Amino acid sequence: MLQPTEFITQTVYESLLEEVTTTPKPGLVDLNNNGSHHDLNLELFRLSAEALKSTFHEIASLSLAWNDPLDSLFSAIRTVGKQGELRMFEATGGVNTHKGALFSLGILSGASAYAIGHGLPLDPASLCQLVSRMTKQTLEQELFILCQKDPTSHGEMLFRTRGHRGIRGEVMEGFPSIVAYILPYFPQFSLPLGMDNKITILLTLMANVEDTNILSRGGSQALDYVQGEAHKLLLDQQKLTGREFNARLIAADDAFIARNLSGGGAADLLAVSIYLYRFSTDRALLQFPWAEGPNAG
Repeated sequence: MLQPTEFITQTVYESLLEEVTTTPKPGLVDLNNNGSHHDLNLELFRLSAEALKSTFHEIASLSLAWNDPLDSLFSAIRTVGKQGELRMFEATGGVNTHKGALFSLGILSGASAYAIGHGLPLDPASLCQLVSRMTKQTLEQELFILCQKDPTSHGEMLFRTRGHRGIRGEVMEGFPSIVAYILPYFPQFSLPLGMDNKITILLTLMANVEDTNILSRGGSQALDYVQGEAHKLLLDQQKLTGREFNARLIAADDAFIARNLSGGGAADLLAVSIYLYRFSTDRALLQFPWAEGPNAG
């Protein structure tokens, strides 16, 4: 029987693979093509996910036994995560495949293990709240400091000029986009998640998230275009046949590629959503003894 650290590690790994193989994803790497990317491909994502398994296992292990203040766990997770980044870059030849996902899922896997170790609720909403408790004070301080210095990245520039907090904002607030828009879908889903379920999650995120990857590539006009197209696609999903909708997605993919648009932020949140669903559903289905009790969620 899997122990918590092994279960968390395997669930993160499989969630990363499920995200990249969700197809078709407009503008993103998938089974059909490399989207709006010249430096990324499916094999790099697979190599990266494999290279990061030891990082997620280390994060889960230290978090399970953590007895110091919660915000100090965030610092410890980041230290391990930095080593994971090096493993990722070594595996991909210097290409950034999973930096954003490593940040989000590293924190979430740590929160999952910490909750198990301390008998806290394990349902998705409670885990998201725990992520916020762990990170909010530190990330608020970091954003305040960013306001005082010259920006050194696209994300920092967007924060300084437009107030977009990117993945920091999602994490420090406990993944509000997922809680508001994705968790309500969960009762309708079943394992294994179907491709249509994952496409629904992705399009819902693309329609509602202020994706800094899109803003960096094309500004506010590009974001308006992506959100508008995602809304239309969600409507089409309800009224078209499976074959018709797949053709519609492929056409959207072509249009996004022509505009060099890629919703990397939404893709990372898709991986987080898959993890949250699998963690809660796999755990309940397999009835792990460490998941039993009134606080199991």
